[in-house]
Amino acid sequence: MFITGEKENLADFPDLCMFLLGRVGQWVSVLFSALSLVGASAVYWVLMSNFLYHTVKYVYGKEHQFYTISNFERSKKCSKIRISYVY
Repeated sequence: MFITGEKENLADFPDLCMFLLGRVGQWVSVLFSALSLVGASAVYWVLMSNFLYHTVKYVYGKEHQFYTISNFERSKKCSKIRISYVY
């Protein structure tokens, strides 16, 4: 379903805004379309960079966990506690 003007077929939203609201309506619709595209791109950038950061951090942690001693293991080795079991 298309709204047809006197001279042309209005299939795009800015064209419809120009037909109904004039040249200012067309520029406002283009401005808000571009603004929403920039906002969506910023959100996409933040989400993907956060995902990439945590993925690399996870892989790095998995790779280097065998070569480092955690604080819990250090305290376990330093504290010479003997546990005796009663059978």
